[in-house]
Amino acid sequence: MNVRYLVKVTYWWVLSVWKSLVLKLSLLVLNAPLLVLNASLLVLNASLLVLKVSLLGLKVTVAEGIALVAPDTSPTSIALLRYVREKGVLMEPHPSKLVGSTGSGNQFFDFDMLAKIIVLVITNLNKVIDVNYYLIENSKRSNLWHIPIGIGVQGLNDTFILFGMAFDSPEAQQLNKEKFETIYYHALKTSCDLATKEGPYETYTSSPVSKGVLQPDMWGVTPSKRWDWGALREMIFGECFGMSIYHIKHHKWNHESMV
Repeated sequence: MNVRYLVKVTYWWVLSVWKSLVLKLSLLVLNAPLLVLNASLLVLNASLLVLKVSLLGLKVTVAEGIALVAPDTSPTSIALLRYVREKGVLMEPHPSKLVGSTGSGNQFFDFDMLAKIIVLVITNLNKVIDVNYYLIENSKRSNLWHIPIGIGVQGLNDTFILFGMAFDSPEAQQLNKEKFETIYYHALKTSCDLATKEGPYETYTSSPVSKGVLQPDMWGVTPSKRWDWGALREMIFGECFGMSIYHIKHHKWNHESMV
């Protein structure tokens, strides 16, 4: 009886081990594609990490210009909240810069600091296009031909809240216009400075700017008097590219061609 019992136990033990081994081998074969997928995702994540590290140079905090709010925050997104100042702060005591909202108290929006950061962002983005690694040759060729860059903002609604502005109020609309006008103005000015040193991009002659047309011209909008647009036009169409201001003034631009 003892021998039979021992043989029976041994049989069930060997069978159990065999089933366990077969199960493990089956799972291993089943998981092989998952392991390959995980390895691919690991390589992809490593590539994204390298990309984020390469762009880290753009995420600067000079004068609290660009906020490192989150790991996935775009380096081309301007944190507007960083430019809300107190009137009593020594670095910017000018009352003329008050926005004028009844709920803003003694706060104002620092357009001058925003302008300085735009210069920094444009310069960095221009350099990134030159030194960037492109996986696709067509992407590299397109970027080097057109030098396309984009700048966005974040925290617009929070800025309105800090100033006590209703989102649909006229003063909120005016502040919004002046913010983006500041970004556009200094983006053009910095681009012109870079063009005088490095030359215009290859497809510049087919752009509206080459014909003396800026964004306000396309939409029939008169810019505010915060910045000197006349001097900017003289700079772009005179110093940068040697164009005649006389001919530019008589250029007719068809808005429908941009639609």
